Amino acid sequence: VYLTGGIVITEAGRKSWGFYGAMAWAIVVCYAIKLTAIVLQQTIGYMFERNAKLKAMVGVDPPNETMTSVKEILETPGLGAGKVMILIGGPDWPTSVLTGILKLPYGQM
Repeated sequence: VYLTGGIVITEAGRKSWGFYGAMAWAIVVCYAIKLTAIVLQQTIGYMFERNAKLKAMVGVDPPNETMTSVKEILETPGLGAGKVMILIGGPDWPTSVLTGILKLPYGQM
C-alpha cells in the first residue's frame, strides 16, 4: 500500500508541486493511512477485550510469561526501546489488536 501510494501520489503531484513537494504529500497521506489503520485495529481489540476464549488463545488470560512481559513493556509510559521494538518489529494487525485487548491507550501506541 505504502509503496504504491508513494509511487502514484508522487507521480501525480510531480507536475504541480515538484518532486519533493509530491513526495512530502505522499508521506503525509501514507502516515495518515497508517495511523487510521492502527486506531481501527486497536478499536477491534477493545471490542474483543471481554472475549475469554480469544484472551486465552492470545495468552492474556490466564497470563503466560511472554504476554505478561509484553503487557508490562507496552504499559510503560513514553517510548522506551522495548516498546518501540514491539510496536515496530511486530506485525501491524496482531500488535494493534493486542493493544486493544489489553485496553492500552491510543496515544501511547
